[in-house]
Amino acid sequence: MNPSSSHGAQLAEIRKQLGLTQARLSVTTGLPRGRISQIECGETVSLDVLRAYVAGLGGEVDVIARIGRTWIAVACGEGSVLGQALEGADGDVGAGRVPERRERPA
Repeated sequence: MNPSSSHGAQLAEIRKQLGLTQARLSVTTGLPRGRISQIECGETVSLDVLRAYVAGLGGEVDVIARIGRTWIAVACGEGSVLGQALEGADGDVGAGRVPERRERPA
């Protein structure tokens, strides 16, 4: 995942508004302070690293999969439900348009 530098700057601003230094966020998240800086400069970051950073700010990351006009929210937090339908730009996609969850091959 490659957050733009403006998104990185927004994350840095939120961190500062919460009164957190990069060093403190590093301790909270377990991410190296240099990685915190890279995220805030908009460098490429994995979804797991972004989740750790955002969780350190007290937030959560949600993933939206768009397939044609169907949008599927893939919530990854505790008690989340895979495949929750969302309203798309063309109106409600409806339950009939949400694909069933498939198991990963072993």
